[in-house]
Amino acid sequence: MREITELSLTIGNWGAKPYRTEIKSQLINVFAEWCRENGTKIRIELYGGSGTDLELAKTVKQLQQEDYPVEPLIRLEPRSDRFRIIGRSECQHVVFEVPVSRQRASARFLSAGIDQAGEYAKKAVESAALNGLHPEIALTDITRAKEEDVEKIVNQVNESLLPRKAKARWRLVDDAGLGDPLPGSRRPKSMRGWVAFFREHLNVNAEDISVQCSDLLGLGLANTLAGHSNGGCPVTSLFGLGHRAGWAATELAMLHALGENINIKELIGLKSLLDPGNIRRDQYRPVSGYNSWETPSETTPDKMEKKIEAWLPFDPHPITGLRIEPLITSLSGKAGLLHLIHRHNPETHVDTDDSRIEEIYNELSRQFNEGRLIPVSWAELEPVAKKSGLI
Repeated sequence: MREITELSLTIGNWGAKPYRTEIKSQLINVFAEWCRENGTKIRIELYGGSGTDLELAKTVKQLQQEDYPVEPLIRLEPRSDRFRIIGRSECQHVVFEVPVSRQRASARFLSAGIDQAGEYAKKAVESAALNGLHPEIALTDITRAKEEDVEKIVNQVNESLLPRKAKARWRLVDDAGLGDPLPGSRRPKSMRGWVAFFREHLNVNAEDISVQCSDLLGLGLANTLAGHSNGGCPVTSLFGLGHRAGWAATELAMLHALGENINIKELIGLKSLLDPGNIRRDQYRPVSGYNSWETPSETTPDKMEKKIEAWLPFDPHPITGLRIEPLITSLSGKAGLLHLIHRHNPETHVDTDDSRIEEIYNELSRQFNEGRLIPVSWAELEPVAKKSGLI
């Protein structure tokens, strides 16, 4: 097993209450000290949508200048204005997602599907390069991807960057948790196989490949280490939490990498810091239904019903005991609220201008504006609607 010398960690959360800035700062400083003592490099990943995270990126950059083994990395949804803003900040590295399975690409790019994924990645890396940034492309849902689709996307990106004498890093993301870590497994489910494909067929250097695996089916760590063992150097994690059931546990990856050199008491303390008990986290939430999380874009209840089959590669009901249902996000609007009420009460007419609807909608908007990221399910909305007299 090759030693894990680099971890990319995301300072973020999918809970109802975001981390306070002081907690994020504390995490950054603890990681910096811990990694300097243990010889492990960390790329600290921050979200690019807020000024707070850009300020935190300056903190990371300052630590880097003080010889701590840390480096800031900004995650963003590609838009030219965001690249310009990041380009003027302390951060030089950005990461963005590109779906590579046909199911996921069809949900993201509608009729264009997988054919649009390469153009999307190409335009994003061009914008990054023009603004002096080093891009990393997170290839999501890779354990359902076809080799020819992945190769086409990589070639389009490389052709775009070649004239600019730049190159991209590649993050292989099994966010559906479908990877098979056994030595005899094959692509698309084998993370080991995908790393070999990038190194041997696409001629990508090991240091430019990272692996990130969901723990949805309990194999996140095994798949992460399988990919790493075949040459994927960096290991990406979100504190063992994150999307649906969480990513491969950071602390376990560290334990495996450092073995006897690690102080178990320090590791336990680190885990406690990573997962404050007063913040409800994704590892406690089901795949769907009450308190689930879905990508907050185009997520009005009717659109989510159409997209859910592409996002979930299997029926979650046997796992969670819950049926998939529409959820309200910050982008659902009043129409989403009305749709969810009508779905469960088809015989009841609710007027759009009803003051009771306005009151419920304003309260949900307030929660989302204050940082709520958990969508609203019918289980939460029903008692509120009954109390108001709407149903």
